[in-house]
Amino acid sequence: MARLMGQVERVDGLALAGWALDAEDLAARPLVQVLQDGAVVAVTRPRLPQPLLRPRLGLTTEGPPPLHGWQIPLPIGAGIAPDRPFDVVLGAERVAAGGGSACVIPALAGLDPEVAADLAASPLAQITIGVHAGHVAVTARAVQTVPARDLQLTIGKRPPGRMTMRPLPPASPFLRPGVLFESRIARGRIEAMPGHALPVRLRFPGDDEATRLNAHHALRAVWLPRTLFDDAPPGGLPLPPEALMRRAGGLSATREGYRIGGLTAFQQLDLLTRQHAGRRVTRFATILDWGVGSGRVLRHFAESAGPLGLPAREGQRLIGVDTDATAIDWCREALGGIASFLPPRDDGFDLPAESVDLLYGIDVMAHLTERDQHRWLGEIRRVLKPGALAILTVNGEVAAALDLTGFAQGFLPRFGFFDGIPDRSLGEAAVPRYRTSFHARAYLRRVWGEAFEILDIVPVASGLQDVVVLRRPA
Repeated sequence: MARLMGQVERVDGLALAGWALDAEDLAARPLVQVLQDGAVVAVTRPRLPQPLLRPRLGLTTEGPPPLHGWQIPLPIGAGIAPDRPFDVVLGAERVAAGGGSACVIPALAGLDPEVAADLAASPLAQITIGVHAGHVAVTARAVQTVPARDLQLTIGKRPPGRMTMRPLPPASPFLRPGVLFESRIARGRIEAMPGHALPVRLRFPGDDEATRLNAHHALRAVWLPRTLFDDAPPGGLPLPPEALMRRAGGLSATREGYRIGGLTAFQQLDLLTRQHAGRRVTRFATILDWGVGSGRVLRHFAESAGPLGLPAREGQRLIGVDTDATAIDWCREALGGIASFLPPRDDGFDLPAESVDLLYGIDVMAHLTERDQHRWLGEIRRVLKPGALAILTVNGEVAAALDLTGFAQGFLPRFGFFDGIPDRSLGEAAVPRYRTSFHARAYLRRVWGEAFEILDIVPVASGLQDVVVLRRPA
């Protein structure tokens, strides 16, 4: 009988587990190591009881307690990269554990079939754009593992053609499951393109016209505003101070990100309202921006609607709501001429029932606890007119797979919802109620579907978040 013995019994996003023992010293707790890409990425030792193990192996039941079980909870968060093989070995001698060779934890395991179909149909990516002195850099973090040669970048109305995209080294060893690409285009080339805004899209070279014009694929375009090349604030509306941008959009928020993200969300709203209500977004009488922040989306009703050729906003009422009093105060002063901004409230909207024609909430539900989510869903239903739309974003299964802590990937497949990661963007006092939350598609259909008709769920359409289109039943 071998001295070091062990077996890997569980390999998934929630836990890597098994048992290990030293047959010559049952009190010993052999070192358990995980080797990946030639390096030790995780270690542990047995400490969990396995009372039936020794009799099964023909070993004595006398002596020290049978603490032979080991476990690495949330192994991705512990440092084991998904979609790459790893080995589990025992002791300094690195004896292979049974079932521990070439193990793999799939990053996108258990995806809803509709999500998986979207992944197969088009390259899903988080696109960021940087404007520099001589060039524009387009960086794409692909959700699938896609070789650079299999991606094409299209900007504006330029005919589909290949722009060189060179792989970048990962920012950290946990970048997963896709690849980071960058394409640099001469700034003069971009500035020469006509139009108020330029759509930036990724696609596979071999996809057909139906795929390129697919509603989900169209929604994933990132819109590059020409105002990025202007020194003056766009449309005469001031930009918020950078501290407020970071407060509303996280530490990575920038002036470029503020303009690009706001215009992209505005264009997405117009695409979705055309598809699901048959109207342009400027044709809704009363619109509520829930989680208005510093007005990055709402400002485009005045700033971009005309230049983009949307119908005039005749009599349209815009309302911004946010629990962040600092953001509301800035919006009232800077954007008060185009919208009204309601006082911050935690218990609901200060609006009459059935008074809103369209509500949108970008990156709001992705920060609520489950209890608060239910309360706000009730409020959204209350203020919407019968048949009115609500467009919300959530962290879905793909965002969970990319969560660096590994918590979401471990819990979401089993429970459908996870709100266990604190978000400190609004300060420590907000942490008990301001979280990073994740929703599974089946959960949305089951829970949100009780109060609304779910018209569509588009994975990876708002950054890495999913877009959910709801309609209040008539």
